[in-house]
Amino acid sequence: MGAHAPLPSNSPVSNELLSVICAAGAVLGHVFTVFFDFEGGKAVSTSVGVVMALSFMCAMKTMVWFIATLLLLKVSTGRGYSACIGMCSVSGALALPIIHLRVVEDGPAAAIAVLTTSQASRGGAGGSASVAWFVLGIALMVVVRHVPNIRQFLNDPKDGSAGKKN
Repeated sequence: MGAHAPLPSNSPVSNELLSVICAAGAVLGHVFTVFFDFEGGKAVSTSVGVVMALSFMCAMKTMVWFIATLLLLKVSTGRGYSACIGMCSVSGALALPIIHLRVVEDGPAAAIAVLTTSQASRGGAGGSASVAWFVLGIALMVVVRHVPNIRQFLNDPKDGSAGKKN
């Protein structure tokens, strides 16, 4: 298939904003699916996919963070990988906006400028305000959806899987 045509220049919506809107639809559609009475997953795997599409380098660095946290948490707690995945997802979600702003810009002043401007002049790094606010929203959603897992992990010193039904 060839490259897609950009939106007309007089369009009120930029290509990047349209991409963010579609990405938000994909994430929300998986979290609040109509097939399971608007209760779905916790937004992690779909979020990884859409962040890969919006800012590939940011997604790769966040995956490195996730894997490093998983290995460190497994070794330091003595729990199995499955008991650590939820906490590592939260860790990755919390790191995502920071990594995104760091990938896009150098320094805190430049990172704040990303959040307050709508120009995508970052050379494909996914650096517009719409992408920055989107990754922040993803981070918040993942953390909120994982609150029960966080409580369970902290309250069960043995393996973090107490009360789980298999």
